[in-house]
Amino acid sequence: MKMVKMKKSIFIATMVSVSLMSGAVAVVASNGMEKISAFLNHKVQFKVDGNEWTPKSDNGSKLAPVVYKGTTYLPARAVAEAVDAEVKWNGATQTITINTGKGSTGGTSTKPTEKPDKPVEVPQANGIIKLGDKEETTKKMREQAVTLIKLYGEALETGSTKKYDEYITKITADKYPNSPIRDGHQHYKDKFKKKVDEVIAANSKEKIAEYAKAMKAVTLDQVEDYHISDKNEYSQSFSFKYFPKGWTAFSSTYVYFEFGATKYKGTDYELFAAYIN
Repeated sequence: MKMVKMKKSIFIATMVSVSLMSGAVAVVASNGMEKISAFLNHKVQFKVDGNEWTPKSDNGSKLAPVVYKGTTYLPARAVAEAVDAEVKWNGATQTITINTGKGSTGGTSTKPTEKPDKPVEVPQANGIIKLGDKEETTKKMREQAVTLIKLYGEALETGSTKKYDEYITKITADKYPNSPIRDGHQHYKDKFKKKVDEVIAANSKEKIAEYAKAMKAVTLDQVEDYHISDKNEYSQSFSFKYFPKGWTAFSSTYVYFEFGATKYKGTDYELFAAYIN
């Protein structure tokens, strides 16, 4: 069983040599096409910078390399996406162009214009969030859930929880004496880091990249109310659910917020817990 480990420069050279295998070439009747006899090798395995990788078509089906006269050819489009390159097809001139980030030419691009590593824009935090009436706070915290889910995606993508930690520090209260608020900032930062580390460790790099992208793509209308509790003398909680399209129910993300009284028998409630499960 063959094992292929290639660096970016070798990938690009391979794509140039097999440009006619791009998924964009669908005009079989065009001049210049030659009928050949070749084989698909379904046993070839791939590694990109040491990580397992599977080439896939636009609809998600697995692609196999073609073997022709002793040479193995790779699918250009899938390989380009694996190394952050770009493939364009110009039907008028029958030309496939491969860009590695230096300049661009006309044609239909197979790669989205927005890179997956685009940083999450964090909204302005105006201090610790206070508890208002149930309806108003539910709306506000649903918006906060969107932000935290996006930051979760970025943390999975980068492996860093720094931006999430900074945001949590701004919007939540720390420990208060003589208050139901028992856990402080560090408790929830540690909880989030453990969550991120566990998810990264349990999945392939490819799977994490796809899931992180789904988290960062969340919109307000996709976030559902999961459970909104009634206010009592100590606290009130709000939780929300995000079920990313194309993923199983086990991949759903839940965001929890808890408000607590700043002191026993007090009337002021502040957000003290914000975490993802």
